[in-house]
Amino acid sequence: PKRVDNKLEDNVVLHLNDLSLKPPFTNDDIAKHLSLKVETGQHTLIKGVNGVGKTSLYRTIAGLWKSSSGDIQADLNNAQFLPQRPYFMPQMTLRDQITYPKIGVKGRDKHISTLMKSVELQPLLTRYDLSDVEDWQMVLSGGQKQRIIWARMLFHTPKVVYLDEATAAINAESVKPLYSLL
Repeated sequence: PKRVDNKLEDNVVLHLNDLSLKPPFTNDDIAKHLSLKVETGQHTLIKGVNGVGKTSLYRTIAGLWKSSSGDIQADLNNAQFLPQRPYFMPQMTLRDQITYPKIGVKGRDKHISTLMKSVELQPLLTRYDLSDVEDWQMVLSGGQKQRIIWARMLFHTPKVVYLDEATAAINAESVKPLYSLL
């Protein structure tokens, strides 16, 4: 398998060529001969039943898993991944959870608060200050965690966003407003 980052045609943000996927520690291919080209401004939905390999493809594009064969071309320097189960770093402020991986950002609290409001996290701002340190993995609900990573994405404004069920824990009526932020 060959991975080529930052070597894309103009207006192409992802190119999979004859990609086959094999999870780590197994010899079973879960997908074979995938080819896909996604261009700037294009929204692409990959859907299927549970266990078909959507998250495996996501992890392979992110570089967390190796493909068993084929080529992946993606500009990961200008991309952000929003997983179904967000990660939160321990012993960090609420501000740093949103600005991660940039830590210690100064002078952006008003902007960060605005982003939190845009993803419907204003109730969190009434209970916590952006400088508060908590075990956010334990304190936040699943929906709040997913909203935090949406605020994180909005803070960083990547050119490409990969979503892996990034609204699965958010109530149905709130999902459409989140997608409108893309």
